[in-house]
Amino acid sequence: MDGSEQVATRISWLGFAGLARQRHAFVKDEYIAGLWWRTAIHGLCWMSHGGLGKIHRITPYVAPTWSCLSINNEILLNGNFTLDEDRINPLERLHVHVQSVAITLASADRFGAITKATMRLACGHMLKCKLRDMEDTPIEIRGHNKSLMTSLTADCFSNPLIKQFIDQGLSAQVDDVQVEPFEFYIVPIKSAGPYATFAMMLLPVPGQQGVYERVGSTFPYVVATPEWREAFENENCQPMPEECVSIDVDERGRKIFVIDLV
Repeated sequence: MDGSEQVATRISWLGFAGLARQRHAFVKDEYIAGLWWRTAIHGLCWMSHGGLGKIHRITPYVAPTWSCLSINNEILLNGNFTLDEDRINPLERLHVHVQSVAITLASADRFGAITKATMRLACGHMLKCKLRDMEDTPIEIRGHNKSLMTSLTADCFSNPLIKQFIDQGLSAQVDDVQVEPFEFYIVPIKSAGPYATFAMMLLPVPGQQGVYERVGSTFPYVVATPEWREAFENENCQPMPEECVSIDVDERGRKIFVIDLV
């Protein structure tokens, strides 16, 4: 990041902090790194918009990967979702629950810069996937015998590993060689009507059990494609214990996969 980008980032942070103070004074909700506690799940449903070559993670660290403040580009919310608790669609179905958020502040200002943030997320579904090319984005799901279609959002391309995968794919087309598939996890956040399931793309943090970074978002065609629903419900597709902080069971006997996002 050059000097001008650092200045722009500081200005945007100061402006956002001012708005956060005003909202807190009005609604008395807890501010958590660009999100609000009562609408945290809805705040996870963001995506970056704009030129793919211009999207990147802000450095040095200013926000966790699950926060829209970590990206230097225009941010959009999925049009089917809202940050306004009073306007939440009663037909929405949530697939995750925020258990806790731990934040380390850089100063005494609760709306100011942070140095670390961890969100503990209880997930109803979690799939390990492989992406073999970027042309039509078919993905393979561990434990499932079919390749399924999905749609990746622009913020996926802010991750250097995904950029590297794309570059290797372009070179492979020229040299006619095979590229190693890109492995990641899909965690659906919520659904709101036909064709409107929003999911995060996650990568595991090396050496830390059950800890993941958000690297993008995607829209699995759950309603249009029965195979997606089958994959989400298939026990063979569920994560292993070593891929989670813990695996719990809810009151209905369904498995809940607990992970940490940083």
